[in-house]
Parts: sequence; structure tokens; C-alpha cells
Amino acid sequence: MNKGFAIAFATVALVACSKVNVGEPTLPESLAKQELKFTVAKALSATKADDTFHGAEFTDPNGFGAFAWFTGDPVSEYWMKAANITRQLSEGKYVWKPVTPYYWPKEHPLDFLCFAPYNNGVCWYKVLDDAGNEASDGMANKITSHLKVTESTEDLLFSDKAIKCVNSLLNEAEDGINAYNGVPVIFRHALAKASFRIVSNAYFNQDSTVYARVTFKSATLRNIRNEGDLALFLNKAGSTASTRIWQSNNAGSGWNTTEDKEDIDDQIDGIVTVPTDPVTFIASRMYIPQVMTDQILDLEISIEYYMAEDLKKENPVPTQKETITRSQKLSEIQGVPAWGMGNYTDYLITVTPFTNEVTFDPTVANWDTTGAGFDITY
Repeated sequence: MNKGFAIAFATVALVACSKVNVGEPTLPESLAKQELKFTVAKALSATKADDTFHGAEFTDPNGFGAFAWFTGDPVSEYWMKAANITRQLSEGKYVWKPVTPYYWPKEHPLDFLCFAPYNNGVCWYKVLDDAGNEASDGMANKITSHLKVTESTEDLLFSDKAIKCVNSLLNEAEDGINAYNGVPVIFRHALAKASFRIVSNAYFNQDSTVYARVTFKSATLRNIRNEGDLALFLNKAGSTASTRIWQSNNAGSGWNTTEDKEDIDDQIDGIVTVPTDPVTFIASRMYIPQVMTDQILDLEISIEYYMAEDLKKENPVPTQKETITRSQKLSEIQGVPAWGMGNYTDYLITVTPFTNEVTFDPTVANWDTTGAGFDITY
């Protein structure tokens, strides 16, 4: 029997954004103080936008951090600096608002930029102005970061910049899908995520006379970039009137990676039989976004074949066995040219033990006939 070994890959990359029309703020002179609140969602795409927002709920119990500035003010310092925004019970319902209460200013609109995880107020990126200086005022138009990503690195999020925000009660907007009652916060993923699984698509052949045991032995990801620089610039034209998305000049992955590389071994303890339901051998984790060049997955498995009736014996002996190694360049996998910002790539390796059964085509050569005779005389 001859074996086959197929690899199938899938990329999950969802696109999301918000649509809110705020326009120029106008405030009545008699406006009473209103507490600042946030409307939060977590987007699944990093730098793309659509007309409507489709995302997953933000659920981090530690909340997130928020910066705020007076809109377009090049002089004033932070109005809010790395404030902790958490989900709190207020007037009988849960809302996102600062741990230390803030109230809307009466005369000035605000710009907001948020980050997660909160990590005691230490933001994972820097906020800069167009000249590259720290933007403690309303000219925050660039965010940068230098990171080394490890197995324990968390999901790093940055938000679209919400601009010209005024009292949320006066600017509750409805786009047909989303109602905003607070500062609109749409988070984007800064990193990429990937996982690796393996599955056997059959234990028995078609007539159930032969059993195949597929055994996972080892796997290693090689030449994975783990350090890089991020530089995002504000799209001042924006996607909506109230939020502005961030864009990268790096069209490949969004990040400029260094030459630092690492190898990542599988997380399976010992040697295991591959089931017919996928089993994860490198768990989902964060990676520096990177273009696929020389990244490789080295994989070793073995396949043993048994006659089904022999499985009843105490120590069945395989009729055939073989160890298979595969060194797969990730760049050669169609549809995955890069691990981009906000992209989750789920690699599924499918082992097909019954592909081409060994068959024979016997034929017998014709006799070469030679006439022979002799005479008998007496």
C-alpha cells in the first residue's frame, strides 16, 4: 500500500470598522455636567475599514487605557493620560467609564485614543506628532512601537482615533447596526496569530480490512521573526466623521521585522496517535506580523498498517511501516503570503494514509517456440 500526505491551510482575516456621524459639535450654554462614558468593541482587522462595524465584544476585566486631547489644540497637555477604563455598574446598567470619574468639558471637543491591555497604565506604543515628538497635545497623528514577541505576549490592541467628541448624550448615533452612547472605541489587533493542527482522515480502508495508525513524532517551526518595529500614521481623511483609522507604509505585514529569528517546537508531550478529529501541536499564539520568506515547518510522522483481524491479537505486528518527514516552506502555501496585522492563520495538516494501494498487473511472456526434430533409425 502506498501513502499520501496532504496539507490544507486556512486563513481567518475579518474586516471591521465603525460608522458614526458626529459633525461639528454644538453645546447649549446651560448643559449640566455629564459623566464621560465609552462604547467599546474589538475589531478583527488591523488597517482596513468597511462601511459598518463587525467585531467581537471587548471583555478584558482589567479594562483598557485611554488618552484624550482637546481637538486640534497644539498647546494644551493631555486632557486624559492613560486613564483606566473599566466596565462598571451605573444607574442599573453596565457601562465603560474611567475608574476616576471624568466629565465632559462644556466648550471643547475631544480626541481619544485607546490601548489594551491596560498593564497598570503602561501603554505598549508611543504617541507622536507629525514631527516625531511625543504628542501630549491634540496633534497625535502617529503611533510607534518596538517589540519582541514571545509565547506569553498578549493580544496588543490599539483603537481608531475618535475625533471631535462631545457629550455622548447629545451625539448618540445610529447607523442601522451600531448605537453609540459614549466615546466610540474600535480596537484593532497589532499582532498576528497562528496555530497548527494535524488530523488523520481515516483509520480504516474502504472495506475495513486494513487499519492505519498515524503517529505524530515531532514538529518545529523555523526562522520565525520575533522582533520588529511598528509605525502607523493617521488617515486624516478617515473612514467616518467621528473615527480615523491608522495606516502603515509597510504593505507586506504592517511591521518592519529585524533579523532576529527563533525556532518553535511542538507542544505535544511524547509520541501520540493522530486522531480523526484535529489535534493542536502548536497552540494559537501571537507573532510579529511578517512576510513569508524562509519560514519552515519541519514535521515527522510515522504510519503503520495492520490487518484489521490482527488487532484482536495481544501484540499485533504491522504489515508495513514507514517514517515520513516533511519540510514545508510557509511561503509556498497558497493564500498566505504573510502573517498580517489582525490576521489569524489556522494551519491544518491532513494525513491521508489510504491513497494508492499497491496493485499488480501480472502477465506471462509467450513461449519462444523453437522446432526441433531427430530421426530414429533401426
